Amino acid sequence: MTSMLNPSQEIAERLRGIQVGPWSDRALLAEQEFGIDPFGFEISGGSLINLTGLDLNPRDSERQAAIAEILKPHWEQRVQAVNAQRRDSLDEALGVLNLYELAIETGYLRISDVRDDARSRLVRLLWSEGARRYVRDYNFLGVAILANRVDVDLGFGPVNLPGAITGAEQRFATFLSVLRSWYEVESVNQWLGMLDDYQVIGGDQEVFAKFLAGQDASTRYGDFLLSLLSGAVEFMRSLSSLTSILSVDERPSYGTFFAYWLARFFGNSFGRNRFQHQENLRDWSECILATSLLDKASDEFLAIKEWIDDIQELWKAAADFIDLNRSVFASEQEYLVSLKIHADPNMGVVVFRQDRGKPLSVVFDGHLNEVGEITVRVRVGKYAIHNAAWGTTYIQVDEASYPELSVQLPRPKSGGELRQGMH
Repeated sequence: MTSMLNPSQEIAERLRGIQVGPWSDRALLAEQEFGIDPFGFEISGGSLINLTGLDLNPRDSERQAAIAEILKPHWEQRVQAVNAQRRDSLDEALGVLNLYELAIETGYLRISDVRDDARSRLVRLLWSEGARRYVRDYNFLGVAILANRVDVDLGFGPVNLPGAITGAEQRFATFLSVLRSWYEVESVNQWLGMLDDYQVIGGDQEVFAKFLAGQDASTRYGDFLLSLLSGAVEFMRSLSSLTSILSVDERPSYGTFFAYWLARFFGNSFGRNRFQHQENLRDWSECILATSLLDKASDEFLAIKEWIDDIQELWKAAADFIDLNRSVFASEQEYLVSLKIHADPNMGVVVFRQDRGKPLSVVFDGHLNEVGEITVRVRVGKYAIHNAAWGTTYIQVDEASYPELSVQLPRPKSGGELRQGMH
C-alpha cells in the first residue's frame, strides 16, 4: 500500500515512532532526576558541544556528585532499591538515543532528521560525569557513536562510524514492532528482569535453572516459572525471526542494540571494554537445550534449537563490532602507555597536559632533555601539548597505543601539524 504522506510528513511519523513508545513514559524519571536544561548550549548550530569541561554552578556541582553515586556500576556497590527505578529510567532514555543511531545506520532516518533533538537529549542526560561513566560502564555504544555523528564530545575514544545501509528501512520498522511487543508481553518483561538479576521470589535464576533441569522447585512458584519459560521462548522466537530477515551487513548494528540481553543470555559480561564469557554466569541457551521439560525429538524443541543458532549469529556479529570499538570506552584506569615525545631540544618550554576540563592537569611542564625527548607514562585519554612557538595541539591515547606511542613534534619555525607514529 502506497503511503499518502509527503516526505516531510513521513519523516515526522518515523521520528514520532521512535520518540513516542512504551519507553517514553519510563524515561521521564531519568530526565527529571539526572537532566539539565540545555538552554545556553548551541543546540541548533554546527559547533562542537564539549560536555567534559563544563563550568557548573554550585547546585549542579552538588547534583553531579549525587548522580555519580546513584549510577555507580553494580559490581562496585549494590544498587539500592530506591535507585533501581532511576537507573532503569536512564536505560530507557538512552535507549531512544540508541534507536536514533540504529535508524541512521539502517537509512530509516538521516543525521539531519535527528541532529537537533539528539544534541538536546545528549546534553540533558549526559552533562554529568556520572551519567557519561554509566554509558561507558554499560556499553551504550550506539549513544557514543551518535554523539560523534552530531558533534557532542562525551570524552570517549575514537569511534568506527558505520555507514548507512541502503534499502533497510522496512526491516527497521519490523524491528520497532518487535521491540514494542517486548514491552507489552508481561512474560518477556519477567524474563528480561531475571536476566538482569531482578528478584521476584528470591534466588530467581537458581530456582529457574532447577526448574529447567527438572529438579525440585516449589509448586507455589509454578505460575511464575512457567511465565519465565514463556518469556524466554518469545525472546528467542522474536530475535530469531528478526535475525532471519537481516542481511549480514545489518546484523552488527541490530545485534549491538540487543547486546546487553544477548550477553546475559549467553553467559557473558562486559569488562575491559569487551564482552567475555564468565564462568559464574549461566549460559541460558545451554540450560534451555538441556531441559528435561521438552522432548528432544519434538518440533518445539527443534524450533528452539534453530532459534538459538540464529541468535548466536546475531550475538557474534555484535560482539565482533563491539570488540572493533574497544577503544571507545577505554577508561583512564586502563592501558598505561609509555608516551615518548620527540622535538627540537631548543624549542623552549613544553607544557604537556591531560585535557580533562578546567583546569587541565599538568603531566609535564619544562624543557625536553638535551636530545629533545621526554618519556612519560600516561593512561588512556586526550592530551594537549603546548609550546609558545607553535601553539597547542592534541593527541588521543587509546588502547591501540599500548604499550608505547611515539610522537614527533614539529619544529618551531614550521608551524606544521603534529605528526605521530606508533612503535
